[in-house]
Amino acid sequence: FESPGHGRVLGEVTKKQEGIYRALGVESPSL
Repeated sequence: FESPGHGRVLGEVTKKQEGIYRALGVESPSL
């Protein structure tokens, strides 16, 4: 997780998941 760029990808995925959870009306789980 320390490699540069990897955190950015992880953030992108988290952002997408957050949008999906919001669409479903569910609170995004804390990672």
